[in-house]
Amino acid sequence: MGKLTTKEAENLHKEGLLTDETLKEMQDTGLVGRRTRNERRVIKNKNGGYVTPQLYFRGLSRDGEYSDKMTKFREEFNELVNKYTTLITNKENK
Repeated sequence: MGKLTTKEAENLHKEGLLTDETLKEMQDTGLVGRRTRNERRVIKNKNGGYVTPQLYFRGLSRDGEYSDKMTKFREEFNELVNKYTTLITNKENK
């Protein structure tokens, strides 16, 4: 089964074919991305440059699964990222 792009999923959601709950579940299972490619959350460093915070669970193999505790930790991390960062749009390459 192929993955849906974020844009495709948003279009299905707008058309009423996907509920909020279904879209979130698809994002949680990795069937749909959570954001578009040209947007990212950043915070400025001391010198005025942008950095992107990220969370990585070292040692989780390709077939490993997130535990409930890991999922909860990621949700809380994402809340902090949203609180302390700014959403910017990357310049598209033409």
